[in-house]
Amino acid sequence: METTAETLETQENDLLDAGSDGLGAGNGTEGPGSAANGEQTDPPEGGTEGTSGEGEGEEEFSLQFGDEVPPASESQGSEGENSTIRDMRKRIAELNRTVRQFEAKEQTQQPQQVQVPTLGAKPKLEDFDYDEGKFDEALGKWYETKRQVDAAQAEQQAAEGKRKQALEERQNSYRAGAARIKGFRELEDDVVDALDVTQQGVLLAGAEKPEYLVAALGKYPNKLKQLAQIKDPVRFAFAAGKLEGELKVSTSRTANNKAAPEGRVSSSAGAPAAGGGEKKLEQLRAEAEKTGDYSKVHAYKRQLKQAQARK
Repeated sequence: METTAETLETQENDLLDAGSDGLGAGNGTEGPGSAANGEQTDPPEGGTEGTSGEGEGEEEFSLQFGDEVPPASESQGSEGENSTIRDMRKRIAELNRTVRQFEAKEQTQQPQQVQVPTLGAKPKLEDFDYDEGKFDEALGKWYETKRQVDAAQAEQQAAEGKRKQALEERQNSYRAGAARIKGFRELEDDVVDALDVTQQGVLLAGAEKPEYLVAALGKYPNKLKQLAQIKDPVRFAFAAGKLEGELKVSTSRTANNKAAPEGRVSSSAGAPAAGGGEKKLEQLRAEAEKTGDYSKVHAYKRQLKQAQARK
């Protein structure tokens, strides 16, 4: 049975692995640095309301801790910033993300002490002054030890495979959830900048929905700052869990809601729906200005008059 110290060491290694790509590792943000390889699709230009990738199921999320209203985003007051400043902000965020990834990999690449049986050299007859009895006994023990070592290594490899698979599934879930949140990349950048790799790993491995918690922390810089000051992983986990318990999440679909089709004029229909005829006429005029052909505009006007005459 593992001792408490061994259990804590295993959990710490899991947290380091979980945060080894950085929270920015892979949101398709590839989440918690870059995608699995450190790459991440930038959201379209347009400030914090830009999406993290236009795709099916993208939603506008309202994230709030208890009844505390999130402070106004700094980016909301930076609409007048020129492209140079925006580019500088983006580069700084990317540099911070890269540094966090490097720190995480340095920690996870440090040799880990693993208690496994060791196998010595295979006995030789001459080692026992050619005493076959002693040699056979030693050889039998050696093969028994080899069997135990092989079994322990196989068990360790299987456990490592399951652990990595669980971490990968966790990261994939995080990335998929993050891809649905508008403006997630910029919110996540703030969290990556504030938290060290161990803290990021705790969020990814321990939170119920880490993508929501990360996005919310990005909206509440005061709470993010307080959380970042807690360096003990256990106390940090409790504090993060308390915040997640206070988190309120509501959504409204913002993408792929196709506008209702505009009213069309047909022989079987009456006048277009209110406003529909004017919008259609404006579209036809815009096309005509580009092509110089106003025949469709004139034809549509005649249809409108005929429809009104039938009323």
